[in-house]
Amino acid sequence: MRRLQRVMDLQIRQEHRQTTPEKASLFRPEANGARVAQMYGSIVLIRPVSLTVLLWLVVAVFVLVANLLLFGHYTSRTHVTGILLPDRGILKIFPVQAGMLSECHVRNGQHVHKGDVLFLLRSDRSTAAVRSVATEMHARLLARRQSLMGERELSQTLSAQQAADLQDRIGKLGKQQAALDAELRTAEEQLKIDEETAGRYRQLENAKLISVVDLREKERVPLEQQKTIAELRRSEIELEQERKGVAAQLERLPLELQLQDAALERGVYELDGQLNEQDASHEMVVHAPADGTLSAVLDHTGLTVEANTTLAVLVPSGARLEAHLYAPGSALGFIKPGKTVLLRYRAYASRQAGPQIAELGEVSPVALSPNDYTARTGVSAQEPMYEMIAKLPAQTLTVFGMAWDLLPGMQVDADILLERRPLKDGLFEPILAAKGNLTR
Repeated sequence: MRRLQRVMDLQIRQEHRQTTPEKASLFRPEANGARVAQMYGSIVLIRPVSLTVLLWLVVAVFVLVANLLLFGHYTSRTHVTGILLPDRGILKIFPVQAGMLSECHVRNGQHVHKGDVLFLLRSDRSTAAVRSVATEMHARLLARRQSLMGERELSQTLSAQQAADLQDRIGKLGKQQAALDAELRTAEEQLKIDEETAGRYRQLENAKLISVVDLREKERVPLEQQKTIAELRRSEIELEQERKGVAAQLERLPLELQLQDAALERGVYELDGQLNEQDASHEMVVHAPADGTLSAVLDHTGLTVEANTTLAVLVPSGARLEAHLYAPGSALGFIKPGKTVLLRYRAYASRQAGPQIAELGEVSPVALSPNDYTARTGVSAQEPMYEMIAKLPAQTLTVFGMAWDLLPGMQVDADILLERRPLKDGLFEPILAAKGNLTR
């Protein structure tokens, strides 16, 4: 627009020069042209209202972005995966041995009590030859069991007789000790008398009333009595030691009897186990190992199962589900108990259910090997994984206004919220990291 105005001014000046005679002037032609009246006025640009509004919007957005960069914060997070498991674990029910599933008495979701009959399996070994051999083995095992029970009764009877004999022997030794004590007291009194007699003879010998030979004979009598007393005391010690030995043997007798009974009872248990195993070789009954709820029940009757086939999975009563999360060592730096965890279940779309907020309870200090991790989760791993347990706020998940039960084995995607940092630090973090790498 300004260029157009200049072009029009030049045309007016040229026309003025052509109509005005040339004469000398003190001013430059440009100054004279500026003093000439112009045909058109100055161009005024009208700014649209929308442009003003847009400008203020841009300024407001810039201010908001600047405030966000200066005063905004963000929370870093670590993404991990895991699985839901009961806090009391799960019990997998296996058959004792291979066989055909003939009866199934339970269904999925059924609550059972410890000892309830769950499955009945039959063995394929049912020929006449096998049955005859089994009958003979069963008879032999019963005979051995009866023999052990009889041996146990005889052992108890023999132990009672030995205890009675030892008690009688202790009584006799006590009587011998009493008699020996009386004899010892008599000997000590006799020693006193002999010593008094020897003293009188010394007085007589000093008075020259008896000979020295008679004195020596009387002095020999107390010495012999002292020897007798020493032998009696030695006998008393021997009797006491013998009595203590018999008493100790009597005290050990119940323990020896218990050891014999334990050995015999162990033999009886082994025979009972063999009998039960023989009975189970034809028909096997699978019982519930604990109170709980069943899932993954194998109810295909007539199916041949192996010893490692899972018949059902039992969740113990009172167990609460926990999120067992797994992370590699590279992601474990700032994770510690008490952190907030956002759980998303793969069985439910995140836009339908949203994240479930949980709390991180435990962080294992020891890593699981790739094989152990695969055995627990069924997912392969190339490096050791650390296990973490998150406590669920509820055992249900609300989707479309309805509460759905969470089930063991559900796959979980989780975000562990770490430290809260300024937004500007996050923007300049790559630059600072690159600078640190260059200065190393």
